[in-house]
Amino acid sequence: MPKRIAILWTSLSGFMDSCINALESKGASVFFAYQRKMNGNAPYDHTRFGFNAETYGWDEELSAENLRNAIEKFKPDVIIAAGWGIPGYRKVLTEFRARVPRVICMDNQWRGTLKQYVAVFTRKMFFNRLCDAVWVPGERQVRFANRLGYTAERILQGMYTCESARFSPGEAVISRDRKFLFVGRYVSSKGISTLAKAYAEYRATVNNPWPLECAGSGPMRDTLVAVSGITVHDFIQPEDLPRLFLNSTCFISTSLFEPWGVVIHEAAVSGLVILATSEVGASVHLVRDSVNGFLFRPGDQEHLVRLMVRISSATDAELEAMSRASRLLGAQYSPTTWASTLYSRFPDLQAACRS
Repeated sequence: MPKRIAILWTSLSGFMDSCINALESKGASVFFAYQRKMNGNAPYDHTRFGFNAETYGWDEELSAENLRNAIEKFKPDVIIAAGWGIPGYRKVLTEFRARVPRVICMDNQWRGTLKQYVAVFTRKMFFNRLCDAVWVPGERQVRFANRLGYTAERILQGMYTCESARFSPGEAVISRDRKFLFVGRYVSSKGISTLAKAYAEYRATVNNPWPLECAGSGPMRDTLVAVSGITVHDFIQPEDLPRLFLNSTCFISTSLFEPWGVVIHEAAVSGLVILATSEVGASVHLVRDSVNGFLFRPGDQEHLVRLMVRISSATDAELEAMSRASRLLGAQYSPTTWASTLYSRFPDLQAACRS
């Protein structure tokens, strides 16, 4: 089983912090390379992260040679990389071919674009040189991985997970506020215009409308502030976020497109009813229509209004049943499961590396 795990990532996040902690709890030593540049719309406070990994931070330019030397010194049993978009990572992965199992994480859904067809056509020249296996979030990404030539023994699933222990209410009875919740970047791709307009129409439709609470950051913040009944927060650090989820009843995701959406897992683990667009990748695994939530087409304001009316007029018993269903669906993924997936599939990775 792997004891020394090298992870080549983009930037630090609560998701990766929890996964590294899960690996370390299994006795693993972790080497973690990441870009130090902060994402302006997700300004995580890195001082709050708790892992003990050996870190390799880099700025705008990554020296592939220096990184390779650092990894050589670390002597990893397996290398995990976030996608194939960083040239320095690609170079390092190529140089470890046939020496160490290499896994690329990808959340790309198969959408049949020209770029994706080119990737399929060139897969033997490009992807086979970079990695021995891929790690994907779920079903929609498996379809793309299959087209790239990866069969079941070379595909790991469950790439994304939230910090489930923080969000789970456990067996406690939660006294929830009857309110809607949105957490995400305030940008057009998250469907902020649809959210604001739908909530305004919903509020004008019912006698006792639920409030909507939003948390995030981005240029469209004022679009939400302008609507009566919406409380707008700035970006909230991971350890402070569960409070919002556990004190809400229904989560709304209006994304025009989302490869996965860890926030949907956070909502499910927290026991929220979920309204999400059909273009959110996580909805395939975490939202069951009429069981724990409902799906709607991106930009379909009228349908979202009807769903909001339906949820806010549901009985306590109906809402509690949907909450229980969300918690059951959310239990599919956790940082512990993430680490266990890597450990259980390690023999497959070794075989793939040798072939």
